[in-house]
Amino acid sequence: MGAANCVGPTLERLAAVGCEVQVFMDSAGKGTSTLKEKNISYQLVDDESDLMEKLGEFQPHAVVVGLSAPRGPVESAADHFAMESRTPLVHIEDYYGSFSRAHITPDLVVTIDTAAHDLVRQEYPHARIVCAGLAGIAPIHPRQSLVDRFDQIRKDHDCKIVVYTDGDTHAESGLRLFLQSLDLTRTPWVLLPHFHPKYVGQKTGSGTYGELWESMLTPYRKRGLVIDASEPADEVVQCADLVASGYSTLLFRALSAKKTPLTLWNDETKQTLMYKMKLAETPLMMGGKTPVITGPVSLDDILASAAPDVDLQPFDAHRAAEAVLGLL
Repeated sequence: MGAANCVGPTLERLAAVGCEVQVFMDSAGKGTSTLKEKNISYQLVDDESDLMEKLGEFQPHAVVVGLSAPRGPVESAADHFAMESRTPLVHIEDYYGSFSRAHITPDLVVTIDTAAHDLVRQEYPHARIVCAGLAGIAPIHPRQSLVDRFDQIRKDHDCKIVVYTDGDTHAESGLRLFLQSLDLTRTPWVLLPHFHPKYVGQKTGSGTYGELWESMLTPYRKRGLVIDASEPADEVVQCADLVASGYSTLLFRALSAKKTPLTLWNDETKQTLMYKMKLAETPLMMGGKTPVITGPVSLDDILASAAPDVDLQPFDAHRAAEAVLGLL
């Protein structure tokens, strides 16, 4: 989904300046919904061989590929096509350290900012690198009905609205840490869980991750401390007072809306981040301006504080497209 947020608009921009463009999407991926929202046309491919055949017919002058998590075989097949056909290969990062998901060196990496640039340079000392902003904070305005509903909840219950948003294997321990901290918090609060849809239905033990996380929330639901929202997470976090996660892009979305992002930093999150991104700390931790907790603590002081002022730049598809054109 994050990869589609940057690759799709870049290819759309290339088409707007006269390039012949074909967008291929993995039929098993989640990014199609993102492209539909942006009215970007695409072709579905079933597997690696299907993609290789379609690329062979199209004969592109450049191959532009995302770096999804987890990275599927179709994206990897696009890398291999570029390498075998000696076609310029472009990777576009939608998160810091995404480059570590690939195993073929690209000719160009479109990344986020100077911090991400430095990480990429360590891995690819000879690749061209261009900074184009963070796809996860492209301007989105929450619908007024959501803003009004949250304001009414605050008025009726004199409380803060806190959001937990995460997924993957570290989410269980992250949610537990957050709940334990909320138990120690005297400021009235209600919790809105917004789990990553990619992981909710995945199997774990005798059930799914979604069922596991919901079982942890049951005691709090019985006490009326949990609310739900069907609106997109990008809108929900902009209306909250605090957003907690391990390293979700939604923490940046919250920060861009002047809401407080809280990093839940425990052993499981450390291990997942190192395994998936080869990062020893989260991007927000690198910045050093946002709150981090490593164990159960009261969140009263954090809830009483204003969100830090941090300069965040949304993804610039025009800049990314110009960089791609520079390879042709």
